Amino acid sequence: MKPDAWPWIALFTGPTAFLLNLQANFTMAPWVCATGNYWAPHVAHLIAFSAILWAAWHVHGVWQDAGGGPSDESSDVRARDHFLGLLALMVNVFSAGLVLAQWVPDFILGACQ
Repeated sequence: MKPDAWPWIALFTGPTAFLLNLQANFTMAPWVCATGNYWAPHVAHLIAFSAILWAAWHVHGVWQDAGGGPSDESSDVRARDHFLGLLALMVNVFSAGLVLAQWVPDFILGACQ
């Protein structure tokens, strides 16, 4: 995969994984309640959380390679990668928090309450 695409891929991985996790848990709730397979939502949360962490890990490397720290106002490719890397890192951290916020009620309440 082209390294220039990493910031863009990581920028969309977090929100996409969060929304797919939300949809998967909503879709499988009747099946979980009917069969008693309470592990299935946890697997979906784990997959989404892992995908987000994978994207954050890779984009952190892109951001560090572009200089890390605060952005400057130049208009070259390195400044673009720096900005997109930082933006994608923040979006992924926020998305990971949202997935954790979805996961906590499954530990406390369960899928059928």
